[in-house]
Amino acid sequence: MATATAECSKLELLQARESELAIAVDEARARIALYPEQLHEARSRAIYAKPNVRPGAELNGEVAKLNAKERKDVDGLRSLEADLSACRGLVAIEAQRVTDEETAEARELLQGLHVKQEAIYQRAGELLGELTSVWNSLVEVVEEESQVATANRLEAPGVLAVEPVPSSFRAFLLLLHVAATDPTVHAEPHVQELTETGIFGRRFADGNPMPGAVYDTRPAGTKTTEVRRRLDHADRLHSLIPDLRGVVMALKLSGKIPSISE
Repeated sequence: MATATAECSKLELLQARESELAIAVDEARARIALYPEQLHEARSRAIYAKPNVRPGAELNGEVAKLNAKERKDVDGLRSLEADLSACRGLVAIEAQRVTDEETAEARELLQGLHVKQEAIYQRAGELLGELTSVWNSLVEVVEEESQVATANRLEAPGVLAVEPVPSSFRAFLLLLHVAATDPTVHAEPHVQELTETGIFGRRFADGNPMPGAVYDTRPAGTKTTEVRRRLDHADRLHSLIPDLRGVVMALKLSGKIPSISE
C-alpha cells in the first residue's frame, strides 16, 4: 500500500492546487463583473467635472485607469482558466492512476482469497470422500444387522441402533446436521397449554336445534402440563456421537448455526 499512499499524497497536492486556482478564477470573475458599473460611474464623474473633455481621452484619468485594470484582470483570468484546466487534467490522470493501482491491489488480494477458498473446497471434498466411506460402512453394517434380525426373528422397533435408517447419503448428511444443530434435539421440557373441546348441535336464533348432522366445536376449559417431545433417532444419534455435542456447543457460542434446506 506504500505506492498507493504516495500516489494519494501527490493527488491531494494537485487537488489542493486545483482548489486554489478555482478560487482565484472566481475572484477574478467577480472583479471583472464590477467594472461596467465602475466605468459608468467614472465616466459620469469625468463628464460632470470636465464637460469639454471626453472621459476616455485622459491618459491618467479615472476611466483610463479602470480600463487598464479591466484589461489586466481579463488577461489574468484567461491565464488562470488555462492553469485551472491544465491542473484539472493532471488531477484526472493521477486519480485514474491511483484507482488503477488500488484496483490492482484489490484484485491481487481477492485472488489470494480465491486460492484460500478453493483450498477449503478441496478440503471439504476430501472430508466428504471420507464421509462417503463412512456411509458405505454404515450401509454394510445395517444390511448385516437386518440379516441377523431376520434370521433370528427379531424384526421389531429398536432392533437397529438408529431407526429409521437414512435411505440415501443425502439423508444421512441431513440427519447428522439435524442431530448436531436442531435446538429441539434433547430439548428441555416445557409447559404447554392444552385446550379441550366440546361438540354441540347448531341452533337457530330462536334457540331451536337445526336439522342435520352439522356440528361446531367450542372451548370447554384449558389446562397446562409439562410436556416434552418424544425422543427419536436424532436424539439417539446425538447421544451416540459425542463429537456432535461439541459441535452444538461451539455453534451456539459462535452464533453461526448453519442450516440445510430440504
